Amino acid sequence: MINEFHKLTKSRNMKHFLHLLMLVMLPITAFAQTTIEGMTFYPNYNDYGELDGTCNLGHVDSNLTDVKVPSTVVIDGKDYTVTIIINHLFWHNKNIQTVFLPNTIKTIGYCAFGECENLRNINFPEGLEYIGDGSFRYCTSLNVPAFPSTLKYIGDEAFQETSNITDLTIPAAVEYVGNGCFSNLYYLKKLTFEEGDIDLTI
Repeated sequence: MINEFHKLTKSRNMKHFLHLLMLVMLPITAFAQTTIEGMTFYPNYNDYGELDGTCNLGHVDSNLTDVKVPSTVVIDGKDYTVTIIINHLFWHNKNIQTVFLPNTIKTIGYCAFGECENLRNINFPEGLEYIGDGSFRYCTSLNVPAFPSTLKYIGDEAFQETSNITDLTIPAAVEYVGNGCFSNLYYLKKLTFEEGDIDLTI
């Protein structure tokens, strides 16, 4: 049983590492791009280095206060579905206040909104599966919305000191809640875990 647990842990850690590596490499490996209303999108590639029909939001004008991410964009004459908010995209951005995410978004990368102290509103759409480490750390003004039923992963320190949180429900599909994910939430009064068939790692 112990050996099986170690195998599972190593497998999960490796999967998490590869996920982070992919997010880091996305804007480097993508040459084509398109910019719409201050947002720049880059194509995603599969494990074989082939375009997979999806894209990531890889750069945003730091002066924007309100951002509405589209579900699809056209790059080089082809339609791409927007699925990823890359690592550190809004990191330490003092201007951003409101973000709307379409239901095509599956991944919010590492520290994507970390230390956005004036970010007040964002939605977590159905379809979202992954909230990376430190994604909303120190977002002290944020009104955290309900988690979608599709969510599987909440990273380490993802909501550390996001002080407006008072009530949270963790969906049944969640497989991992990271270390310090909800640390220093001084106003949190209720944390509920929905019952499910999946083993949850905390």
